[in-house]
Amino acid sequence: MFATPLRVEKIGKNTWELLTPLVYKGSEIIVVPQGFRTDFASVPRPAWWFCAPAAGNHAKPAVLHDFLCETSSDQKRTDNLFLEAMKANGVGWTKRHALYWAVRGYQTAKGNYFRVS
Repeated sequence: MFATPLRVEKIGKNTWELLTPLVYKGSEIIVVPQGFRTDFASVPRPAWWFCAPAAGNHAKPAVLHDFLCETSSDQKRTDNLFLEAMKANGVGWTKRHALYWAVRGYQTAKGNYFRVS
């Protein structure tokens, strides 16, 4: 579950900056620091009816995922924590699995399935 609220400021067309840290307490404790920049979920515009990028109960997990994509060398762990965080944040089964498989497929297509940062 998330132990802190999500507080952001829009600083660009598709970019937001955290005004306070975002703390996730699940199978791991992860702190996304104040000042981290995110685009939330990178959802193509035609799919916004299903999942708007910066709105909804997937927003906090999307920030967590963005942070882990930049700081972790284990993409599978990153994606699994995204799935776990979505479930903990009340994202329904269909939506969370669609988002999870979208990020897994995207990373595979980019050749980053096991990327090292």
